[in-house]
Amino acid sequence: MIGQLKTESGADIGVRATAEHISDLLVEDLTADNGKLRSDVAAHLNALADEGVLMRVGSEFRIQTEEGRAWDDEFRKRETKFKNNAADFDEQRDQLLGAEVDRALKGVKLIQGQAKVSRSLVTHRGQEPPQVAGDSIPVWIRDGFSSTEKAMTDAAIAAGMDSPTIYVFIPKKSREELLSAIATFEAANQDHPGQGRSRYY
Repeated sequence: MIGQLKTESGADIGVRATAEHISDLLVEDLTADNGKLRSDVAAHLNALADEGVLMRVGSEFRIQTEEGRAWDDEFRKRETKFKNNAADFDEQRDQLLGAEVDRALKGVKLIQGQAKVSRSLVTHRGQEPPQVAGDSIPVWIRDGFSSTEKAMTDAAIAAGMDSPTIYVFIPKKSREELLSAIATFEAANQDHPGQGRSRYY
C-alpha cells in the first residue's frame, strides 16, 4: 500500500516503505517503549529480503515480482558458485588489490639526490624478489592471503640497506566480507541467459 502513495512534488507526504516508517505505522501505544517492535520489524524485513520475498531498493522494501524472483534466484546461484570457487576468489582478489595499488602509485614522481634524477616506480607481485633494472625502483607487494609479514620482513632484511626495492605488505583482513563483496560483484556483472546483464549491475 505504501508503494501506491504518490511521490511527485506537491503530493508526496514523505512516507516510504522503510523499516523505520513501517515500524511507525505498526505502533499502537505511542507512550510505550517500542524499541523491541522496531528491532523485530527490521529483522523480519531483512529476513524476507534474504529469502527473496521482498526486494531491497536503497533503504526501502518492495514486494518481489515473479520476474524479480527469477533474477534473484539466478543471482544467488551465481553468487554461491563463486564463493565456493577458491581459485576464482584468489584471482579476483589479486587483481583488485593490484589495481588499487597501481591507482595509489599512479602519478607518483620521485626525484633522487642533488642531481634530481627522475626515478619511476615499478610494481612487482611475484613470489620471488623483483629484478633491479635501470633507474626504476621496484615496489615488491605481497599480501597476507599468499604470504606472511615475517617472510616479507625477512626478505627485506636479507636484501640489505643498499637494496633499492620498496617492500609493501598488505595484511590479511576481513576475508569473508571481501569474499562476499567480490562474489556479489561477479554475480551482478555476469550476463543472465536470455535476459542480459543482471539488474544488480
